Amino acid sequence: MKSVIPIFFILVLNSIIQFPVGKNFEVRLQVDSTLCAEDQMVYMYYQIENQYCMEDSVLIGKDKMDVSLYGQIPEQSDIVIFFDKYGPNQLILVASPGDKIVLELTEADGLGIVFKDVEGSQATNESTLNWHHSQSIRRNIRRLQGELYAYYDKDSTWFVNIEDSMQLLQQELIEWRMNIIQNSINPNNIWSALLTPELKTHLGNDSVNNLIKAAQARFPEHSGLKALSPDYESAPASEESKRIFKWINQKVSFKISQLNKKKKEKITKPKVNESNLPVLSEIRGRDALFNFILPTLDGDTVVLADFRGKYVLVDFWASWCIPCLLEIPILTRVHEEFKDDLIVCPVSMDANHDYWKNAIKKHFDAIPTHLIATNEKGELFDEIERLEIGAIPANYVLDRNGNIIAKDLRGQKLIEFLKELLKK
Repeated sequence: MKSVIPIFFILVLNSIIQFPVGKNFEVRLQVDSTLCAEDQMVYMYYQIENQYCMEDSVLIGKDKMDVSLYGQIPEQSDIVIFFDKYGPNQLILVASPGDKIVLELTEADGLGIVFKDVEGSQATNESTLNWHHSQSIRRNIRRLQGELYAYYDKDSTWFVNIEDSMQLLQQELIEWRMNIIQNSINPNNIWSALLTPELKTHLGNDSVNNLIKAAQARFPEHSGLKALSPDYESAPASEESKRIFKWINQKVSFKISQLNKKKKEKITKPKVNESNLPVLSEIRGRDALFNFILPTLDGDTVVLADFRGKYVLVDFWASWCIPCLLEIPILTRVHEEFKDDLIVCPVSMDANHDYWKNAIKKHFDAIPTHLIATNEKGELFDEIERLEIGAIPANYVLDRNGNIIAKDLRGQKLIEFLKELLKK
């Protein structure tokens, strides 16, 4: 009997001290060497209704690659983790009181909004699956929207088929969300699914209100679900919450400005043993497209001057740019219809080359020539930086001698211009 009592008290003690005083969940980050190349702060916060709460922060670096953040939440909630210098702006987890969440994070996870699987939180993994599946459906819808946009002169039967395909995808999205609303055991994920804009469009207000009432009956204490009632009035944001919100936005803006500044640093050019190498001019701005040398998808290099003798469409885009992705069917059509006389030359502005390559596989593999405007560190090459392109998509049409004859033509205007130019 004497040996049992100490063991009992040790178990009780362990259950009491599993979190620091005043905290009820833990997030353990195992961060790769790239994100820890220089010291930076990592912050963790959450939002319930109008209130932002900053829970914890920790320093990571070369000697601090495995760290823990602790917080106190009243209920299951979205938790956001923000990297101060390099890493996700929003790493989104779903935590419940008592959770011990563990995840590995690498540079490949990206710098924007990140959802990924973890250990210790089934709610987070359900949320991650929901996010990626929904994004996949929406990408397919955007692709079809792009085809409607690109092939505006097709017959009515083709249009009906595309619209039917879009409707089926919308229905798949609704059914996916309905499954979460009706079957998930995680109130925070149900709340998130109920916020889907398409629900009211497809089901109507009465049906959505009935879904909300059913969710509230299952989880009557969850504040997010309570707040979905039409007559619910949220308390105004506190001054502390306003201060935290402002501070977060300032931090994110400063981080983005610093990353953009690094992209403009001088870099070493690729080496080629060819003529027609670009010579940098003092002229800057959108009319400064004289020549460039850029890496290709297979690791070779291309000099713009090598295309002289044909018309060229140079299109600047990025994998994260939704308007750019909507233009892809247009570029594909241009390539298919005018390839005997014109070269389509997409130039990606992606800082991450893996994102660029993956986007080509998903959306863009019909076009043979693909170039990228950044080096492996994500920095713009000088020949592109001097163009001072403020927004994408952006494009140029060059004549057979490499002179600019048109800029920023898109959709039907681009097709009609090229038909007239090439008399097709």
